[in-house]
Amino acid sequence: MLVPWIACAPCERVPARAHRREEWGALSFLAEGYVVFGPGFAPVVFPREEPGAAWDALAALRDGCDRG
Repeated sequence: MLVPWIACAPCERVPARAHRREEWGALSFLAEGYVVFGPGFAPVVFPREEPGAAWDALAALRDGCDRG
């Protein structure tokens, strides 16, 4: 399940955390990975196993924005 994290207003891209559903119904505590998506933008996936995955997702959001 993707949980939106924050959004970039100018480009409408959103990084989201990917969580798995636990057997009792709640979402996992740790994110399984991160995804950056938005209109006209192919989703980019950052698996948790990669060092710095959360920071890489934030960098993809920052670096990919055409702020005008």
